[in-house]
Amino acid sequence: MDFVEAMAIEVSRMVAPERPLRGVPFPRFTHEEALERFGSDKPDLRFGMELVDLAPTLVDEAGAPCSGFHVFDAVLSAGGRVKGIVAPGMAAASRSQTDELTALVKRFGAKGLVISP
Repeated sequence: MDFVEAMAIEVSRMVAPERPLRGVPFPRFTHEEALERFGSDKPDLRFGMELVDLAPTLVDEAGAPCSGFHVFDAVLSAGGRVKGIVAPGMAAASRSQTDELTALVKRFGAKGLVISP
């Protein structure tokens, strides 16, 4: 990995010196960390859209679900996960855009999508 990283950095500097790399050395994640933070073992770091575990804010001190939203409470009660992403600029998304996003997340195994401004 060190060799490939050094080669990619050098090739980038030689081919496109006007576009310097943002992060050197490249960030490295374990497989588990990549899945937990990005939902993929090939995360795209350009957009900063990390998954955020919402459970700590949706349970009481005893660990019982208390969000007041039945869907979240049922998922947490069953041992499931509720995660979110920060998507700047999406508060004004149209209904067709949110429907399109909902269809997309379902293809990746999510049960649904909740958008909150």
